[in-house]
Amino acid sequence: MQERVRRERQQAVREMHDGGMTYRQIAKELDISFGRVRQILSEDTTPAAE
Repeated sequence: MQERVRRERQQAVREMHDGGMTYRQIAKELDISFGRVRQILSEDTTPAAE
């Protein structure tokens, strides 16, 4: 259950950023820290472990 919530939040962050929102705007909208937004978005650019 927690994994699903985490994936949904990550997707929301990505969609908001792709839509032009800043990290700070996303953080405020989702009530999470600026650092967490940055962490989520940086995870997208990290190559998957093989």
